[in-house]
Amino acid sequence: MAGGIRMALDSISPLSAQAEVMCILPLNGDVYVGGGFNFAGGNPVSGLALWNGGQWSDVGGSGLKPNDAVEFMVQVGSSIYISGGFSRIAGKPVRNFARWDGTEWIPMLTEGRGVGVRMIAANDTEIALSVPSFTDFGFGQHKGLALYHVPPRLHVEEQGEFLRVSWPGPAWRYWLEQSATCEPGSWSLSAKPQDGPDKTRFVDLPKDGSARFFRLRRIPVLKRE
Repeated sequence: MAGGIRMALDSISPLSAQAEVMCILPLNGDVYVGGGFNFAGGNPVSGLALWNGGQWSDVGGSGLKPNDAVEFMVQVGSSIYISGGFSRIAGKPVRNFARWDGTEWIPMLTEGRGVGVRMIAANDTEIALSVPSFTDFGFGQHKGLALYHVPPRLHVEEQGEFLRVSWPGPAWRYWLEQSATCEPGSWSLSAKPQDGPDKTRFVDLPKDGSARFFRLRRIPVLKRE
């Protein structure tokens, strides 16, 4: 892997005097490089590039605007999270904090919010964020420091006439959402999760139901006044 990183850096370093590499992520034999640049290996690639050992490419059409940059990058679970000074990725509005799930780019902040938000540290389940101004993360406003809790991975298996969707039971409360198409606006909450063995949570759904896509939504815990 060290050789792959060396080849990647050798390829990107002569781009221009203004090119700057800010973060590197080796993953599954490839090398992801983020920074402030508009070309990689002679190809028009802005801000975030993938080196597969032989050539450069973008990541899911991840063309950033000129002068935008990816400053921090980390793998958490099966996703790659990035942060930096950017406002668009792959032609859609995504500001400063985004997730690549292997198929598409997902904005992590409400559109129009999150000026100056940056990742500063991460582990397998949490991402620490620097938040210079009040920002709505979908579960309340934060300023200074915020901790984003990465949803656990889902496990799906058949249980007789039902389809059981389960996940590890973390400290935060999650509810399952389901969709037949995965299109925006098609998601709906499933039944209330039940407690399973080994501190898991699960929902049983009809096997012949229309839902084919599942995701977790964290439900804020309301404090009693």
